[in-house]
Amino acid sequence: MNRFLDARVSVSGQVAPGQVADLATDGVTVLVCNRPDHEEPGQPTLAEMAGAAEAVGIRFVARPFQGRPGLDAVEVMAEILGSGERAHAFCRSGMRSAATWALDVKSIMAFAGTNPKTIKVGEICTDVPYFTEP
Repeated sequence: MNRFLDARVSVSGQVAPGQVADLATDGVTVLVCNRPDHEEPGQPTLAEMAGAAEAVGIRFVARPFQGRPGLDAVEVMAEILGSGERAHAFCRSGMRSAATWALDVKSIMAFAGTNPKTIKVGEICTDVPYFTEP
């Protein structure tokens, strides 16, 4: 089941290669995988997912991680938000993918409180406490 986080971004648990064509039909132009290979037995590999996306003209972006998303995963989401593309991100349950979106939205809001006229959609603030080292 796809959950829309905003008008252009949806997330879900594992997508099967056979479901990628349906995403393309729904207008998805970029597919983001936040799930590492071999996290669970039998899940499709990154290579299989990339092939399925390429076959239907969807750009595939692999930023797998476990636990909290790192700055690199959030930067990928920021780039996608800034591009205006219709994106679908997935991981095992959809939570990690939703977190990358939420952290970027939080960054934009943190920036907006300082100087809203300089904010661009997808811009990241590395001063948000989440990213600072203890």
